[in-house]
Amino acid sequence: SIGYPVITKENIIKKYPETERTYIKMKEGVFCGGNIVFFKPDVFFQNKKLIKELFDNRKATWKYAKILGLKFILKFLFKALTLEEIEKRVTDILGYNSVS
Repeated sequence: SIGYPVITKENIIKKYPETERTYIKMKEGVFCGGNIVFFKPDVFFQNKKLIKELFDNRKATWKYAKILGLKFILKFLFKALTLEEIEKRVTDILGYNSVS
């Protein structure tokens, strides 16, 4: 299993108004990641290369969309991407259940 906290822009600004964050506009609203990922050790060891690529590109949101595929690039560009779609695609890519 994989878990990644996703926080609304509104909540980040309320709690930490002076921090600079990378936000993503999605169908449900504007979000940022929570600076931590939870996963089982076997997920890490079976996906080290991809996890390193994601970590190295964590501020380049379009590169994340590229990893997810063309459909996700288009939905990302049109602000039509949903959290549920990302969770399902990450589950498909890694072969493990993922939640945000």
